[in-house]
Amino acid sequence: MNFHDTQQVVTYNYQIDGATAGLRLAVGFDHFITKSMAIGLRVSLISGLLREYDKFDGTSVEHVRLNSNSYVNLSQFNISLGLSFNK
Repeated sequence: MNFHDTQQVVTYNYQIDGATAGLRLAVGFDHFITKSMAIGLRVSLISGLLREYDKFDGTSVEHVRLNSNSYVNLSQFNISLGLSFNK
């Protein structure tokens, strides 16, 4: 998983970049309404913890390692509903 963020503290701008291993689980199904049209539901979970990142202030890069109680949670839960047409 890649992480990118920009922050502004008073008049200073920072760019934060990091990466970590992650896990993605997804399940979905379609239910045909007619012979050529279906409605679908999909649920997915993406999970990962950012343990370190690079902070760039425009002139220098600082590598930041976080304590185990300060890891950044990159998890998200998604639900999507769709309509599909088939020939």
